[in-house]
Amino acid sequence: MDVASQLGYTHTGALDDPRFDPPGNLRPAMALFTGFEVRHQTGVLLYDGVSEFGLAGLLDFELGSTSARAFVMAPERTIVRGASGFLFVPRFTFATVLALDRVLLSAGGDAASRHRVLTAWSAGRNHPAIDDIYQHLGNGESAYDATLRDIARTRDGAVAQTIASSLFYPADAALFTDAAWPVGDSPSASTSESVAPSSHAKNSATSGLCDQSSRRGG
Repeated sequence: MDVASQLGYTHTGALDDPRFDPPGNLRPAMALFTGFEVRHQTGVLLYDGVSEFGLAGLLDFELGSTSARAFVMAPERTIVRGASGFLFVPRFTFATVLALDRVLLSAGGDAASRHRVLTAWSAGRNHPAIDDIYQHLGNGESAYDATLRDIARTRDGAVAQTIASSLFYPADAALFTDAAWPVGDSPSASTSESVAPSSHAKNSATSGLCDQSSRRGG
């Protein structure tokens, strides 16, 4: 409960009664919902001060769909230090990353580092605009909630709900009020807010643990 309180995690009902019915095999449902989608590639910007929890809240769900592939990238392939001290090495640089359909800004509290990576990406030719889906987190919401809302809005509410169930995340139905239906061809940057290098993303450190390969800094 202390850890949950520090992270702002509110789904602690299982601590009172740990018995639960795990979801069944969700692969058929995911295949049905995503089988007709155009496969898309999403870039995720990494920078010093990025929230490890916010990064997990983005990647866990993006990678939970069979029709999406995420590429974590930075201007250079060098060590990037997260807000809590985890050290990351991006697999791709801006020069080596494959063609992207969309670019998302990870949550983080270091405004100067965020500005530098935004400026570096925006300086490239033919780069997709950057979407910041964490600008308007509601009270008590986590990065997971923001990502689920974005998936529902840009793709499909059923896809978002199935991904949430596969990760045992109790998603609030209110997240899917603006869900798209039927499934669109691909995510569109016009469906969420694009940011300029001067924008300030809201820091979110309230999602689940990061599953990226990393090691503790310091």
